[in-house]
Amino acid sequence: DRFTNFLHIYFEGALNSINDYKPIYFRDIREVEIVTIEQKLDFNFPPSYRKFILENGLFKFGEYNDYESCLLPMKEVNTLHNELEKQWNEAFVVLNAVDKKATKNLVCFSMGDESLQMVWYYCFDKRSINHETGEMNVYHFCQDDWSFEPLDICQNNGFEEHIISVVNKKIDEIIR
Repeated sequence: DRFTNFLHIYFEGALNSINDYKPIYFRDIREVEIVTIEQKLDFNFPPSYRKFILENGLFKFGEYNDYESCLLPMKEVNTLHNELEKQWNEAFVVLNAVDKKATKNLVCFSMGDESLQMVWYYCFDKRSINHETGEMNVYHFCQDDWSFEPLDICQNNGFEEHIISVVNKKIDEIIR
């Protein structure tokens, strides 16, 4: 909502269309879809993510951009391990055993800005789960700059912090 309000103010009276920037909600999610993926991955989504997608559905930024900052459809949510194994093929085998194990603890829920070769995936880091709240930190995977060191235990709402960060980045890109 904050981002959409910003766009309306920023583009008021402008010739540019806000459609290139506004979040597009493209699919409602049902509880059964979430549960199915959780069972498949032996993983429970953080409460903040679950609440957000049940209330809002999935979204992407901009009407025409399919490769930037979109929440993945449930059937595409997977571990980073499985995604890298599919995409990197032979290159994946060069990861050492510790890194391969770490990638099994990272669950991809969102695309980054793959077209810019920056963040390919945003992942929930199961290693950072706060057992009191169920929240996890969000790990940013970039093929050119990555480390699978465990993140600290999540002390906040990891998904909400992620959304705030993505929105702030989008605002900065527009006003530059």
